[in-house]
Amino acid sequence: MAKLKAYYAPGERGWVEDLGNGFYKLINVPLSKGLRWGDIVTLNEEQGIFTVERVVERKLPHRGCIEYDETSQWPSIVAVFEARYRRGNEYALEGGFNATKDRPGRALINFKDTVDIKHAIADLDGVRFVSDEE
Repeated sequence: MAKLKAYYAPGERGWVEDLGNGFYKLINVPLSKGLRWGDIVTLNEEQGIFTVERVVERKLPHRGCIEYDETSQWPSIVAVFEARYRRGNEYALEGGFNATKDRPGRALINFKDTVDIKHAIADLDGVRFVSDEE
């Protein structure tokens, strides 16, 4: 299927996959609070600029981020989620920025109710889950 860029929110663009019949799938983990990876959406098109109009179906209802102290931890974080949750397409994990001496690294995550993030990262020293849901 064809991919195109669309505005998820003012100032935030990401990729969507054209599913046909006016439906698109978000294929990035959005920063925007109202959207999640895998959401099926409709788009508004004005003068060749596409903007998410509404969410038709939500695949991964929860969101947050994983913080980590050392950039070298990233492969372990990915491996934990791949091993436990990949087969069921239960999560989408996307790097935000690497750790530096002044701030932790962050990775965005969207996930289903079946994902126990705190349990998944319990054995990874210096790795924390931070939810931004209210």
